[in-house]
Amino acid sequence: MEKGKKHIPEQDKVVYEVIQKLGVVAEYSTGWTKEVNFISWNNKEPKLDIRDWDEKHEHMSRGITLKCDEAEKVAELLSAFAAGGEQMARA
Repeated sequence: MEKGKKHIPEQDKVVYEVIQKLGVVAEYSTGWTKEVNFISWNNKEPKLDIRDWDEKHEHMSRGITLKCDEAEKVAELLSAFAAGGEQMARA
């Protein structure tokens, strides 16, 4: 095994399939993008997924996955927030 490389047993490998790309939220100078997609993880029902990806979709950051009902609730909350004319707090 190469130095610095970890061996991941076959049963521990994560399998994913991008079912539908919804859009890019941000693009970084590194070539990575923050994306919103529907992804099936380990051959299970697709979930809304928000995370950073490299240019080839070979490497990813930690992200968040939401079931459909959770994604709908987040959409409701964001719509209500936007309708109130509120501004996001900026650090």
